[in-house]
Amino acid sequence: MAKKIYINGTKRCIMFGKTMLLPGSNVVDEIDGNAYPQFRAYIENGDIEESDNAVKAVQKANTQSIVDEIAKTAPKDENVKKAAGNRKKQLDAIDAEAKAKKAEMEKKEQEDGE
Repeated sequence: MAKKIYINGTKRCIMFGKTMLLPGSNVVDEIDGNAYPQFRAYIENGDIEESDNAVKAVQKANTQSIVDEIAKTAPKDENVKKAAGNRKKQLDAIDAEAKAKKAEMEKKEQEDGE
């Protein structure tokens, strides 16, 4: 089965059989709309988007592993490589901020416990 890029525009995970679409971009086996009428409804409502635009999908990706998978779908496209590099910087900044906040909270808890 061919891999497709789907963008889940909702704020929740959606399951179709064994396939889970996380919020944001996903690279998964093609989902059969005939087997899953609810999938067609999500597509028609605009909650899920089938995307051939790898640059847009990279921008909506929430993890580096998804960015890497999307980049593999268009390995020779320089725009995708550039978007993937930019998104990696954004995700790294988010991770660094989260780690700093966690360390700050742990330090405060430790100080409060003394």
